[in-house]
Parts: sequence; C-alpha cells; structure tokens
Amino acid sequence: MIDLTDNKIARTTLWASDDSKVIKIEAAADGLYAIVNRNLDTKVLRIDPKTKKVVEFTPEGGTSFTDIVGAAGREGVVVELSSFLSPVLYADVKPKIGLKVIEGVSVRVEDTPLEWMVDYAKSHDGVMIPMYIIKQKGRQLGPDTPVLMRSYAAYGMVTKPSFDRTSNEWMERGGIRVFCLARGGGELGAEWHKAGQRRNKLNSVLDTVACTEHLFKKGISNPRKMAFFSGSAGGIIAGALVNQRPDLYAAVVVDVGMLNLTRNQFRPGGASNISEYGDMSNAGDAAVMRSLDAVENIKSSPVRPAVLCTHGYNDSRVPIWMSAKFVARLQAEGGGKRPVLMRTNFEAGHGFVSTRKDRTYLWADIYTFLMWQLDVT
Repeated sequence: MIDLTDNKIARTTLWASDDSKVIKIEAAADGLYAIVNRNLDTKVLRIDPKTKKVVEFTPEGGTSFTDIVGAAGREGVVVELSSFLSPVLYADVKPKIGLKVIEGVSVRVEDTPLEWMVDYAKSHDGVMIPMYIIKQKGRQLGPDTPVLMRSYAAYGMVTKPSFDRTSNEWMERGGIRVFCLARGGGELGAEWHKAGQRRNKLNSVLDTVACTEHLFKKGISNPRKMAFFSGSAGGIIAGALVNQRPDLYAAVVVDVGMLNLTRNQFRPGGASNISEYGDMSNAGDAAVMRSLDAVENIKSSPVRPAVLCTHGYNDSRVPIWMSAKFVARLQAEGGGKRPVLMRTNFEAGHGFVSTRKDRTYLWADIYTFLMWQLDVT
C-alpha cells in the first residue's frame, strides 16, 4: 500500500529519470496523482494504491498541465491547463472518463492568431539551451523585430506556457516574446537546476546571453530592438546583463529583483536562500555572489540599456531597498544616456498587488516603457 501522504515515496515512484521533475502531487480517493515535466512536456500520472500501476494522462493539443487539485474523499482530480495560445482551461481527470474540460473554452490551435516554437542556442560550454518563441501567425521576423526576452532560472522552477493578455499590443505591433529556459530552472530536471545553482549561477547569465546572441545570428532583432525582463531571483540575471553585457539590450525591466545578492542572507529570512544562492561565509560561494551582485558591480559605460525597476513597498521576500540602491547607484555612476527609473506600488508586496486593475496598470507601464525605448510604434 502506498502512503499517499509520504512525498518521499511519491517522488521515488514518479521520477522517471534525471531529466524529469515532479511539479505537484495530490491525493484522491482512487490514488495518487502528480504533474510531471519531462523534456518540456507535461503529463498527469496516476498511481493505483493497490496495484501500483501508473496511468498517464496527456494534455489537449498545445496545452500543458500547470496545476492540480485533489481531495482524499473525491475520485480523480481537477487540473489546470495553460497555453501560450489561449486562456486557461480546467478539466476533470478520472480513470473512467479520462480528461474532460469543465470550465473554459477549448480553442483549436489553427483558430488562434498566435503560434509558438522551440529553438535551441549553444551556450558558452556547448550545452544547448531551449527557448520558447511566441509570435503572431504569418509575422516575418527580421533584424528590426522587437523582442522581449525573459529568463528566471532559479529554485528548479519550471517555466509554464501561459496565455498573456497584457502582451496583445506588443504582439500586434510586431513584437515577439522569448523565454530562455536557462540552467537553474527545472525544465530539464534536477541536474539542470544544479547547473545554475550556487557556484554555477553564472551559467544562468551566460545561457541568457547565448539565447540573445543566437537570435541575432539568425537575423532576428538587434541590440536596439532587444529588451529583457525578469523578476525576483531572476533579478540576478537582469542585473548581470545590465553590468556585464550592456551592449546587447536597449531596455531591461526588473520586477521585485534580487539585485544586492551579497546582502541577502543578512536580512530577515534571507538565510533560507543559502542553498540556492550560496553562503557569504564560504569563500568560494562569496566570490561568485560578489561577481553577480548587481549593486556592487555597477561601472560607468557609455552604452547602457534603459532600466526600469518595479517593486512593492511591502515586499518581505526581496526588500525594496535592493531596487532602490540599484537605481540610485545607476543614476549616479552608470553613465549612458538612457533613463533609469523606479516604479513603487505602496500597496503591493512581492509581485502581488491588491487588485487585477493594479496588475494591469503595472504591465501597461512596463510595455509603454519598452515601446518607448525600443521605438515600437
């Protein structure tokens, strides 16, 4: 009999290989269910508590499983399916009926105005880095295509395909969205995470650079039309790009960013991140952390991207003084002619705002900033 409350047993049973990641596990009356990501694809697996037999459920075309909810007294689970192409769906997953949509409208891929693809870039050490590219159907890509590159690459988190209504104007004006699945994330399993963790964190930055330069080599965009966005732990990448590769980007936006890495573990709750970032009391870790501290590595450069830092005043995970220090020092010492701005929401916390209206206003400001700096009309 499988103990459905024992995640250690669940993970041992469900991990298919080192390139897989268990995203979430839920117990139901008829067994144990889990979302598993492998090679950028997701499946729901069900383990029968009596026979130990594993049954796989695959998502509808073009979608991915992104969440799962079960209850011990209910047969089956409810899953969330998301896609770059259409709004979120909710479905029942049960052994007898398979997958049945219960909320939302299932949209055929051929009926959407968008399309997406997977491409790969060779990083500094020869490792191939996957990236998602989302664009309007029929849109020809060229050297003047505006690009919003994103990369998070931390905590083994998996970048999930999701529909983004806020990007409609960007896409309609010829822009594309690119997600670089750099090492440090969990898209290709536990080893992918470790390869961008602690002393390997520089790989996350160099992988993102590789994805950016790969597009340039393919004749897609140029530094005047390239922007980068990330937030929270992804602020490490964003800050490093501003300091180390200012020649690649016209604009960088950082939301609630980890920009003062060497000071992080000394704030309340900061020590909980040592396993991910490293320990400043360890000489080897400290050397890497100092090299990636955005605040401590600012130097004057005649070529520097425009920078917008956004932050919630009540952020308890990444304190607002990290963004404030970065912006103040860039304004004083960064050089260049492009603007360095900070947007503060005094009602918000770590990426959370009080209303959907606030979030819409935030993204309206971000895209307005990007269109201004990339001259998107």
